[in-house]
Amino acid sequence: MSESHPGIFVYKTNIFRQKDVESISSIMNSDPRVNRWNVDREDIDNVLRIEADPACAAEIRTRLSAAGYWCEELPD
Repeated sequence: MSESHPGIFVYKTNIFRQKDVESISSIMNSDPRVNRWNVDREDIDNVLRIEADPACAAEIRTRLSAAGYWCEELPD
């Protein structure tokens, strides 16, 4: 049986206030496949960095979109 290794996903977002970070925390913290996440509100792109199971990356983007946030994957 092989274990899934977490991937690191980096997104440009419109998460720019502390209130926004608090709003998405329930989405991020409720998914056991997400190991770590943070938002760099000091960065011009308001970067959301997620360490998670690769299988859940698209679902997380969908859930953030449903909550009123957009995220665009940044290239390496």
